[in-house]
Amino acid sequence: MEIPYSLKLSFPATNNMAEYDALLARLLLAKECLAKHVAVYSDSELVVNQVRGNFEVSNPCLARYLTKVRSTFRDFDKIDMTHISRTKNEKVDQLAKTATIENPEQYSRSMREILTAPSIEEIDQDVLQIVRNEN
Repeated sequence: MEIPYSLKLSFPATNNMAEYDALLARLLLAKECLAKHVAVYSDSELVVNQVRGNFEVSNPCLARYLTKVRSTFRDFDKIDMTHISRTKNEKVDQLAKTATIENPEQYSRSMREILTAPSIEEIDQDVLQIVRNEN
């Protein structure tokens, strides 16, 4: 099952932090859908290779993200992570553009989530805003 979903970060983040937050958000959504086998496609070569264990993590912040991702993996029977080039990732590119639009309901039939703090911080889940576009 494919669920169109975009994530807007309303806090300062590096590109790599944003990639990890997006991965964690997708895993949480998959868990809520009771998925047991998850296929993740990412255009972040760094994140894919860090998660696979091919690249070391020297940044302490990214190490916290990686720890949380690996902990979240325990909720699934199988996770497949595949790196795809940004040029072959048109759907994700469109969803990323939708996340930055002020009124995305005019343009998209996707779910949109606004994350108010990094996923590695302990936050109350009620702080998250989820907007479902019904167009």
